[in-house]
Amino acid sequence: EELIEVTNADTRETGTDFPFSGRYVSDPSPYDSSKVFFQYNNVLHYYDLEKDEYGSMDITLPGGAIRWNYAELSQEGFPGYSLIAQASNAERFYKYNLETGKIEAYRWKLSGEPVKINSTTKGPDGKIYSGGYVGGGAGSYDPLTGKSEYFYNISQVEGLAPYGKDKIYFGCYSQALVLEYDLTKPWDRTKTPANPLFLFNLYKNDSIPGY
Repeated sequence: EELIEVTNADTRETGTDFPFSGRYVSDPSPYDSSKVFFQYNNVLHYYDLEKDEYGSMDITLPGGAIRWNYAELSQEGFPGYSLIAQASNAERFYKYNLETGKIEAYRWKLSGEPVKINSTTKGPDGKIYSGGYVGGGAGSYDPLTGKSEYFYNISQVEGLAPYGKDKIYFGCYSQALVLEYDLTKPWDRTKTPANPLFLFNLYKNDSIPGY
């Protein structure tokens, strides 16, 4: 959670700061150019630039919005313009109609795109493991066979550390997550226990002396 500071770019006059817990504020509404939308504690809010006021719209969002846009969908219950949000770095979206107030969450299968390699290490098995920026995900490359493998359901990897004969530790964004990957088992983040297994985070850990 943080405060968005409001300043008139022409006059440098400051306005009312408003609380914010998302990543972005939307562009102005196509129906009211003085109004923008944002997320605070998973609830949709608005800020009115002319009135210099903000407020809750009492609409709980299905996920944290990381992108906003507007679209004319021409669907039942969604006349005119709707506010579209990407809810995560995965394939989850939701749409909120500005006329009817109807909201729906959905998944949209997107084709993958390459990302920049952010971290690499040589694993105990001789493969090269890497993590991507900015969307997350990881992969391995076997220099002996030339084969690559992609690993799903892991956030942005900031660091990799092999250990022993069959372990790799992942340091992930955000909140400094530490995960342990057991190379003797299949990669599967959907099962319990998952592999890689979440161990702890360093964001706030009172069990670590001096942290």
